[in-house]
Amino acid sequence: MAKLARPAASQMRIYAIPLTRRPPPSKTLPLVYYYPRMPPPTDPSAPPTYFNRALNKANSIWNKWGQEKSGWKIKVYTWGNKAYERVDFEELSLGSIDPALGPKLMSQGGGKEAVRAVEKGEPISIQLIHPTRVGPSDPLAHLTRLLDIRTPNHRRWFWIFVGISPLTAPFMLIPIVPNIPFFFCVWRAWSHWKAYKAAEYLRQLVRSKSIRPVPSPIMDEVYASYTSTTPSKMISKRNTPTEEDPMLLARGMVPDLLFKLRIPPDAELNLERAVEQAQLRMKPVVEDSRDVRLEEQKKKDQ
Repeated sequence: MAKLARPAASQMRIYAIPLTRRPPPSKTLPLVYYYPRMPPPTDPSAPPTYFNRALNKANSIWNKWGQEKSGWKIKVYTWGNKAYERVDFEELSLGSIDPALGPKLMSQGGGKEAVRAVEKGEPISIQLIHPTRVGPSDPLAHLTRLLDIRTPNHRRWFWIFVGISPLTAPFMLIPIVPNIPFFFCVWRAWSHWKAYKAAEYLRQLVRSKSIRPVPSPIMDEVYASYTSTTPSKMISKRNTPTEEDPMLLARGMVPDLLFKLRIPPDAELNLERAVEQAQLRMKPVVEDSRDVRLEEQKKKDQ
């Protein structure tokens, strides 16, 4: 019986970058940052859509507010950036996926079970690049479970912010200052909607068996080099993880990891933000571990 040829690899790739050794308290999944590398637009010279024009205009106005020296605009800009820092890194990662740029999902003539991801009419597979020595033993199962959790979560919060936005109408009566609560609700609704649509898209890719895990020796090498030889001075600054640290990735590792994986440098800020959020979520684990060590040390000293 002839062996079926493996579908060609898509230009779209997903990098599974483990952040923690174990799940945060009250959670079931260890933290992993999924970086999507999307294909370039098919026609870069095409004029932007009306929506993208409005979005670019809003970004331009927002950046101008950040250049103010004083007044309510710079205060709103500072507050807005702090709010952005608190958005879950999982939401931002999903929101960076544009299904319009990824492979299309088409039926291959056998109903729902035969849906496949295709590019230029040909079935393809999307590589899920991951390390083998650290992180989940089954990265595809981890991604699937994460999507099962995040998809309804983002859908629910989208409708919550849509429902709250009309309640901000009284703020329109305030002169000079725009209705900041309304724009905040619109922004959060839009962000959750993007994450929801991206999560739905990835779930369809998973169901169609279009995502294929691919081990990365480069990632194994980077993680191993930082956990095996770590200067004590760098550990104290939490730039690199230790063997007892629940963290697998630290800020000091990010530039090296991205460089060796040939991931664009503009991903560095988002990955560092993910590391910081992971550290905050794992803080109770670190404190509990420290208390246990102190108790053990007291017993030895007695």
